Amino acid sequence: GTAMTSHPSHPKPRILFVDGLWVEKFGIMSLIPHLQRAGWEVDYRLTRNPRRFLNFVASFNPHVLAFSATTGYHTKALQFAALAKEHFPHIKTIMGGPHVTYFPEVAHEPSLNAAFRGECDPFFPQSLSQWLDGHPPEKIFNLVTSSADGSLVQGPLAPLPEDLDALPLPDRQLLYRHRFFKNAPFKAFMVSRGCPYNCAFCFNHKLKEMYRGKGTFVRMRSPESVAREGKDVLQKYGMKLASFEDDLLTGNKQWLEAFATRWKREVGVPYNLNATARDLADPEIVRILKETGVWCVAFGVETGNEQRRKTLLNKPLSNDLIRQAGHNLNRFGVKFMTYNMFALPNESVDEARETLRLNREIGTRLARYTLFEPYPGTQMGDQIAHSHNTEVHFNRKETTEATRKRVERIQKYAMLGMRWKLGEEIAVQASRLPLEPLHDLVFWSTYFNVVRRYMKTGVKHLAELGFRSLTNRI
Repeated sequence: GTAMTSHPSHPKPRILFVDGLWVEKFGIMSLIPHLQRAGWEVDYRLTRNPRRFLNFVASFNPHVLAFSATTGYHTKALQFAALAKEHFPHIKTIMGGPHVTYFPEVAHEPSLNAAFRGECDPFFPQSLSQWLDGHPPEKIFNLVTSSADGSLVQGPLAPLPEDLDALPLPDRQLLYRHRFFKNAPFKAFMVSRGCPYNCAFCFNHKLKEMYRGKGTFVRMRSPESVAREGKDVLQKYGMKLASFEDDLLTGNKQWLEAFATRWKREVGVPYNLNATARDLADPEIVRILKETGVWCVAFGVETGNEQRRKTLLNKPLSNDLIRQAGHNLNRFGVKFMTYNMFALPNESVDEARETLRLNREIGTRLARYTLFEPYPGTQMGDQIAHSHNTEVHFNRKETTEATRKRVERIQKYAMLGMRWKLGEEIAVQASRLPLEPLHDLVFWSTYFNVVRRYMKTGVKHLAELGFRSLTNRI
């Protein structure tokens, strides 16, 4: 034990995780069992409401208040950290998650006492206790902190956990106290870590760089362990659909077949997963998915313009491979969803039409279509900042540029254009008109329907998710 936990007069150290995103966060759920085994008392609460937040902190009275933040949500987490500092100055505040991993300088924020970056689950209790006991910060795994002279102090990254089966299963109990999660028809799973690709709009290349020489980057749990977790969740909470949130589960055909066959035999619940068109161009992979009860497969088209997909997005994938994937999925009767981006740098109306057309060609019925956001730190974010000599921020700037405005409006009608030639014409004509409320209405009604069908869920559950995500009342 450490000085903090070994003394009999010390009560158990307490840590409170607070989050405002109504999704299953595997970072937090993976840390909980490690902390509990190390003698911590853990609580996990969801709210966006400042008053409720302060009530949670007051009633649990933790030694440490922890936030796991993605980029974008980090601003809300920092506001809450500042609020806690104001009302409970004795409580230590820390942040972890993707934002810290890519932007460790967030540890300079006066509302944070420290931050933890990277995959730190097996070492986290030890690092946390060492930090609280005043060990030299530059020696503590994954710790980032701001020194008295204002410089950033970073401890070494812990090696990547190689054997994912050796880790405890993510703890759902605290999150599933919320009726919203417990009764959700779909339950999320993460059964791998790492992605082999280097798309320019993603942070993956940075992560690979950080972890070079620190262990295998792409790791999978064994099919046995995945099935065991599936059975456990099904028995305890029930589920109509399993949603595998991993970057990519189709890269290793042998593993996929073993996993999917066992899942069907032992769990028997339909599932969703992410794939690449390159893998789905192999009919064998599509057959495995079909025979083991897949509900829907999602893969990235990104843009219908092959040249831009390969050069700008660094995604070496041809339109022919995408067509082949579509052909296989349709032939085996497998439902699929495509990921698409609109308003890429200098994208023309014709290029936006190419995206609609390619989706129509492969028979897309479900799609996610977002507006491109250049995150700082990604290859594309850095390129844009460099070429325009501007700073790239974490929120989208309203554009005045006429073509871009039109492409942004076409995005709102994307689902119509992906299904019907007439829908494409409507999208292009509507994009000339500044009728933003109408464009938004079309977007939300079509998009809502996509999510509802992909997640096999009811309108009521989705409406609640929307409400919880947009309001600060709860």
